[in-house]
Amino acid sequence: MLGNHSKPTRNRNPSPFAADASRANARPRRARAPLRRLRGACAALIVLLVGMAFSLAVAGAPASPNIRLEVHNHASSGSDGFTNTTASNGATYSYRYSGGEGNGGDVIFRSRGQVTVNVNLSDASDYAIDDVSFTGDSHNQLSWISSGQASSNAVIQDKNDQLQTAQYKVTVRDNNADVSVPCDPMIANRG
Repeated sequence: MLGNHSKPTRNRNPSPFAADASRANARPRRARAPLRRLRGACAALIVLLVGMAFSLAVAGAPASPNIRLEVHNHASSGSDGFTNTTASNGATYSYRYSGGEGNGGDVIFRSRGQVTVNVNLSDASDYAIDDVSFTGDSHNQLSWISSGQASSNAVIQDKNDQLQTAQYKVTVRDNNADVSVPCDPMIANRG
């Protein structure tokens, strides 16, 4: 005989300890099915979460509006769309906002998420934005990001995480007469 070709023999009376050891090292087939289901559920959850994050990024915060503010050093004619206001020296000035809700500078947000409202003066040579203040901001939603000096642009930050209706007042300085001119539309955070 050239080699041992006999089949290995099976121990017909194994020790009870040997059976426990072989079971501990073996992978039961039944455990694979729940593991596959768990992997499938995790993959589905990841797809769901990624989809939710994408939809929040797409439909989350509302767009940041750009508002234009025109100021004149005389009263409105009544039909020109300007609103009369009284300057710090008692003179009648007029202003008109364009952009925003109804093209009058009012801003209404119907979804949540921080937004920036940009207010730009149309005539930066004669006027400059001196101040931005707020009324009705009971939830501290609004803030003015000041550049520290008068400019032709005001940046208003709205947290927009609470329902409220407030007003912002842009105070413009007439560079020629050195007077302040108040101009005040509305910001509303609605559900």
